[in-house]
This record gives sequence, C-alpha cells and structure tokens, in this order.
Amino acid sequence: MSELAKRSGKVHWLGAGLSTGTGLNKVADAASKVTLWNRTVSKAEALAERLSLTGKIETKTYDLDALKADLNEGDIVVCMLPVAEHGTILDTAIAHGAHYVSSSYVSDIILGKVEAAKAKNLAVVVEAGLDPGIDHLASHLLVDDAENALAEQGLAKEKVEAQFFSYCGGFPEVANDFKYRFSWAPAGVLLALRSPAKFMKNGQEATAPRPWEETEIYKTSAGDFEAYPNRDSVPFIDQYHFPRKWNVKDFIRGTLRLPGWLEAWKDVFEAVKTGTDDDIRALGAKLADEHFYGPDDKDRVVLTVGLILSKDGKEIFNSRYEMDICGDDADSAMALTVSNGVACGIIDLLQGHTNIGLNKAAEDVESVKRWIGRLGSWGIRLTQK
Repeated sequence: MSELAKRSGKVHWLGAGLSTGTGLNKVADAASKVTLWNRTVSKAEALAERLSLTGKIETKTYDLDALKADLNEGDIVVCMLPVAEHGTILDTAIAHGAHYVSSSYVSDIILGKVEAAKAKNLAVVVEAGLDPGIDHLASHLLVDDAENALAEQGLAKEKVEAQFFSYCGGFPEVANDFKYRFSWAPAGVLLALRSPAKFMKNGQEATAPRPWEETEIYKTSAGDFEAYPNRDSVPFIDQYHFPRKWNVKDFIRGTLRLPGWLEAWKDVFEAVKTGTDDDIRALGAKLADEHFYGPDDKDRVVLTVGLILSKDGKEIFNSRYEMDICGDDADSAMALTVSNGVACGIIDLLQGHTNIGLNKAAEDVESVKRWIGRLGSWGIRLTQK
C-alpha cells in the first residue's frame, strides 16, 4: 500500500471569515508554520490579534497567483473560501503536491479530482467542520454503539428496523422576532431552500421539493425545535456504514430552527417559491441588513444525532448524542465548532493518520474516538443520552 505523501508542516489557511476561530490556535500549535490568507489582509491581521496569534502566524493578502508562488510540496491547503472556488484551489494544491482540507460537503467537482490527488499520494479531507463534520463523528459512534449492543443481546446477525435522525442548527442565543440571524451569506441560505430534500420515511425514499413544508417539532434535551430535512440524506446510509441487514425505516439529516421560525419566515418562503435567483439575492441583501449578527449578539449551535433499533416491534436500542454550545467573547459557537473540526482534520493529517485520497472527516471508529477525545479536551463535547 502506498504511503501518504510527506507533510512539510506548513499550513495555508485560506479565509478569515465567520467560520474561522480558535481552531486556528490548535493548528498553530501543531504546525511548523501557519499562513492565514485573506483578500483583505487587515481582516486577517485583526483576526490573528483577536486570537492572540500575532507574531505566531503569518498573514498575507490572498490571490491565487500569490498562493501558487508560496506553495511547496507537502504543504496543507485549508480552503474556507466560497464553494465556487474549491475546485480551483484543489487543482492548485494537487499541482504543487500539497494536501487539501475543507469543512464543506464534497461536490462532484471535488470528486472528479480525487484520482489526481491519489496519483500523488495526497489526502483530500472534506466535511470536517460542524455539519458536515462533528455530526459524522456522532453518527459513526452511534452505529458502533448499536452494533456492540446487538452483540451483547445475541442479536448481531438478526434483521432489525432502524430509525435515524441527525439535526443541527445555528441561531441566536436570544431569539429575535425573525427567529434567526445570518452567520453566512443570506442569499446562500435562501437558495439552499430551493433544493429538494431526499430522505427515508416509513421505509420508502421520499422527496420534499420545498423542504420547509416537512417541518416538524423535534424534542431534544436542549428543548423543542422546528426541524426540516435538507439535501440528500440517502447516500449517508452507506457513508455511516449501516449494516446491510438493517431495514432502514427512517433516515433524515436536517436542520434545526427555533420554535416559531416557520411562521416568522412565511413571506420569505413565498419569495423562495416564486422569485428568480436575482430576486432571492436581492431579498438576501435586505435580510442581511436587518438580521445579521451584530457585535453584541451571541449565537448558539445545537446538534442532535439519534438512532433507534427495533425487532418485532420491540425497541432494542435507543441512543443519541447531543451538543449545545453558545458563543462567547473568544468565538462564536459556529466559528468554534467549525474551525476546531477542521483543526482535527489538519492535525490528523500532520500526524500521518489520514488516508490517501478522499476522507470525509473521520470514518473509522478509532479515528472517530480520537477526534471526539480531542474536541472534548477543547471544550466541545458530545453528550450521550
């Protein structure tokens, strides 16, 4: 088996936006050199100062040519830029023999470049943030917990019925009338609502052309929330290594919102249904002015991942992992969870734990437990219920 290409110890972190936080400190402690790139270098400098990293990391004005001139074989490129730029950044990393890390979902564009990375023994680490990222860790751990429980009950080889739910949401710690504040581009939030959601319901694949119309109340230990499915959940059945003998009745990955969100967003949903993309972008600009996080606003992130197994109508396993984190003066909850998830991916790569080619956060139980232990030591804890 080929060995992972060398790691130089140098990390290029692209983007000083709202998802970059104290995870950068963990990377600075682990790497031999860190460069924080941003189009407006003053923003990178201000972030470095806020994180007490001035003098410990380098800050540079980002443009692609400047990055190419500074990249060397074995470096790690961390792409926290808009999704439209990810393919170009990965091309650049591969061309220079550098590894690649991102918090974003894998796309067809990224998938199409994985073979080129494998040919150079490079790692492509994606889905290493919060959602996707920490939710993956909880899901893999639940499946492992369930398989161990079935073995203890002498049911390891039996067919069982499975129900799985994974919901995550970021919202203001103190609810406003809109039941939401934007921590990323509002147009992106709204346009995402135009994408149909696919999931398993009552043993059948289901599609919701308007995901919000599937909103239900979901109870967690952190309170009751409104929850709706998003994206395509079905491929994650295989990604989470569900045994083939499990009959998957329900499988939903989705989004949590504060109670009252569905009512508060009625006019927004109407615009999403009838407006053009340009209309949505214009609405997004308006909402950004009205409902963006201000300097004194604190955010909150809630994650809940649950798995229920039944046999002959009798429940034989029921467990979930939950996380409820509020932002503070050091970090927003979103920046804390996303950036530290990314830091786990980078540290694993630096230490040689990562596989050549595509990696979606941590995918084997040993790696999952290593990431969860690391996050827990940083104050980001999943609690089993």
